[in-house]
Amino acid sequence: MKPCEPAVIIAEIKKINDILTLFPDKVIQQAIGKLTTLPSPPRVFFETKRLLDDGQSSMHEIANTISQDPAICAKIVQVANSAMFRGSKEISSIDEAITRLGSQIVTNLIAMLEVYAVSLNEPSKPLESIQNHSLKIAKLAKTFVDPDQKDLTFLVGILHQVGEVVRMKIAPSLMKAYLDPVTKGQDKTHLEKHLFQTRSEQLGGYLLHFWGFPLPIIENILIINEPQKLMAVPFGPACAVYIARCLIDNKEIDEDIMVHFQLEDKVSRWQRTA
Repeated sequence: MKPCEPAVIIAEIKKINDILTLFPDKVIQQAIGKLTTLPSPPRVFFETKRLLDDGQSSMHEIANTISQDPAICAKIVQVANSAMFRGSKEISSIDEAITRLGSQIVTNLIAMLEVYAVSLNEPSKPLESIQNHSLKIAKLAKTFVDPDQKDLTFLVGILHQVGEVVRMKIAPSLMKAYLDPVTKGQDKTHLEKHLFQTRSEQLGGYLLHFWGFPLPIIENILIINEPQKLMAVPFGPACAVYIARCLIDNKEIDEDIMVHFQLEDKVSRWQRTA
């Protein structure tokens, strides 16, 4: 194997260090570290099981169903990238992950999630709302990027709010208040920092890091709401998800991003499909 240039090593170390500085404090890290899985609503469990037990369903149909649930999707991609199943390359799409694992492993994995994740005390309606919102954003965002980035963009889109699911697991009562419909649409960044001393993207990024997810997924999630950092890299999954979220939530897109990526004409077209 050819030795790596010192400059390349230094750049990679700096890159990793920059990411680590964005992760939440020790208290939150410890709380996340105790999680074995993310909560998942039973409805998706049963539908996925039905497809798997049917014997006639294709892997593509199963992938479409699982992609609607960030929790199950995240766990399956995590397992596909584990030492036990890892192939010659990292998996970053749910279709590839299910193909690598096979139906029997997927069945067992979903059974495990059902045992450990479902709780009548979880705020299921807010959870489903977050999942549906993420899915809408993911579907729109992947239409903004080149074909070779569509799978990564879709995965970043459905996982970018996974930090909210973590909040529900760590502090259900606080999260229920945080998601009060009375405050819907308000900027809650200050509330996030007050309650948890961290932002949603940091929580989600840290959990995915803790689970051993590929770095590109984590990198994109961490910068989704950071315009200056979005402009420091080429247009890709993170910026596509940021714009899709702005369009779906009817929020103004950062003017500097519009100018930097010359998006005015494109956004006009994208708005018609949002």
